[in-house]
This record gives sequence, C-alpha cells and structure tokens, in this order.
Amino acid sequence: MRHPSDNPRQTRAHRRQKAPSHLNPWNANQIPNLWDNVVMITGATSGIGRALTEILAGKRAQVIMAARNLEKAHHVAADIRKTLPDARLDIRELELSSMDSIHRFAQGILADYTHLNVLINNAGVMACPYEQTKDGIEIQMATNHLGHFALSGLMLPLLRSTGGSRVVNTSSIGHRMGRIDFRDFHWERRTYKPTQAYADSKLANLYFTYEFARRVSGEASRMEVGGEVGAMASGGSRAGEGSRASEGSTASADARANTPIVVAAHPGWTRTGLQKHVWYMQKLNPWMSQSPAEGALPTLRAAFDPMARPGDYFGPSRFFEMHGSPVLVSSSRRSHDRDAARKLWAISEELTNVEFSHQPDPSKKTDPSKQAVL
Repeated sequence: MRHPSDNPRQTRAHRRQKAPSHLNPWNANQIPNLWDNVVMITGATSGIGRALTEILAGKRAQVIMAARNLEKAHHVAADIRKTLPDARLDIRELELSSMDSIHRFAQGILADYTHLNVLINNAGVMACPYEQTKDGIEIQMATNHLGHFALSGLMLPLLRSTGGSRVVNTSSIGHRMGRIDFRDFHWERRTYKPTQAYADSKLANLYFTYEFARRVSGEASRMEVGGEVGAMASGGSRAGEGSRASEGSTASADARANTPIVVAAHPGWTRTGLQKHVWYMQKLNPWMSQSPAEGALPTLRAAFDPMARPGDYFGPSRFFEMHGSPVLVSSSRRSHDRDAARKLWAISEELTNVEFSHQPDPSKKTDPSKQAVL
C-alpha cells in the first residue's frame, strides 16, 4: 500500500490542513521558551539563517552559529545582542564545502556539548558558476547536500543523547526540477547548468531526509521501511493515526526513543543573498518574495511543531507554496524514489567518509569519530 509520503499529489488531509491555516496560522509565537535547548544553525549569519538565529535567541535557546565567515558572525551576534543582550550565541567556524572543516567543527562541538536538541541544516549556495571543492566535488552538491550529510552523521551522538531531538533539512520548490545523473555526479562530462545543479542538490536534500527518516524510524524491517508521515488534519490530528498506533509496539517505540525526528522544509520565495546569481529573482523580489523572517517559518515549524512526524515536509501555504503560513506540503514523485535515495546515501558515505550504521562493524578499521551509529 502506498504511504502518504509517496504520493506526489496532496492528500485530502493535506488540503483540509491548509484551509484552517489561514484562520489560525502557525507562527513563531507557538514556540515555547527554549532555555534548556541547544540549537545548531548552519549559515547563521545571513538571510533565513540570521532570522532563525534572532528568533531562537529571543526564545532563550542556546544557539550554535555555524558560520563560514567568523568576522561577519561576530558582527551579527553583536547586532542581535543590541536588542537581546542576554542572547546565548556560540560562534563556530564551519565551511560546509570542506570535509576537513566539518570534522574539525564536529570534534569541537562533541568536546564542548552533551546534548543537541535541533540541528537546522540551512546553509546553501544557489546557481553559482562551476567550481569543484578541494575534495573534487561540484560546489552546490558539496555545500547543499554532502556537507550537511556529513555534519548530521557526526552530530548523531549528541542527537541520540537528547530526547525528542530533530534534524531539519532545507530543500526548495526547485527540487521538482532535480534529476541527479549518478553517472556524472561531479558534472565532469556534461555542460554545466548552474540552475540544474542547484535543483539536483535540493532533490538530494529530500532523498537524504526520507532515507534518514526511514533508517532511524525503527519501524518494520528498519532499513526498508517507508517514511510514513501522515498528514495533519484540521483538528490537529493526523489521517490514519489510530490505525498506525495499533500497529506500533513498545519495542519500536523504545527503538525510536533515542533517535532524532528527521524532517524537511522549504522557504518558498524568500528574498536573500542566495539569489545573487539569479537575476530574474532579484528583479521580481519586490512583487513575489517574502521576508527572511517569513521564510524561516516553515523551518521553525519543522523544528518545533510537536505534531511533526519523521519525513514531514513543510512549506508556505499560498501561491504555489511561494509565501504564506507554514503547512505540510508534498514533494515530487521523483523525491520518493527509494532506489535513488539509497544510491545517493552510499555515494555520500563514500565521498564524506562518514558512515551511518546500526552498529559499528568491528571488522572495519573505521575511525570512531567518522562512524555514526543509528
């Protein structure tokens, strides 16, 4: 039987959920005090990342600002503290296109923190000219997907030690144009198309989200389970929730107790510096876009809505998901291709040297700091 998340069209439950959202839209006021929470945000110095940092600092969370430019990060932190003098901001250097930087960053975090409530994989680049990282990887796939894949794996010990933790991956409406060519993953044989490469990386974000959710869900045969999401109905309940509850077991609930909830979000059309290589978006921003604070709402709902389920995908509610209050949305049929998701997972492990597994394999001489146990 097809899972709700495998349906490329919205279910009736999705549509029912959208209707009351305009009458009682979800907003940041629904986020509780986060004094006991540690939240990590990549790309925390500009656009949506900065908006997330400001909002969550205002909720009293301890925010780890993962930033490429430390000088800029300190300026942003100082600016935030002008209105929030008690903001708890921890600035750390992170270059997502560099595996060396990611591993150094992770070592520092693991040494200094004992828990991590939310990892928000927000940073990205968009439609930039062709470039390969020093690891030999096309820059958009390296930054938008592989860097966050590696970071998520390396943060798993903290996420597993924190009850109810979450990982939020940031995709895009543009994922619908994605079509990853696994035979030419680094664009070495094809003519480079920046917009297509961006769309591929955003499709990769969803492959990663759904496969990660399946692997940590603890349901059915574990690795082969689908990312059942169940749309939220108008009353706050989910379609089919009762029948799924009867299928659950204490054992599977226990298995999920120490695993993160993995979800995704997209910001619609939000005006940020990400668009600097896309001239028509800059021209249309005055009429088509929403502010970074508005664009941050789907991510915030994915991170803090208590009703969120593994594999949920949030986006704006209006005008082709370009703006509006955050609701559950559906992704393309291709994004639910499990064979492609598994193939990308294997490639990602190989390229990042970060292995996700249920238990470490003692026969492999793997550096423990590079092996994440699911």
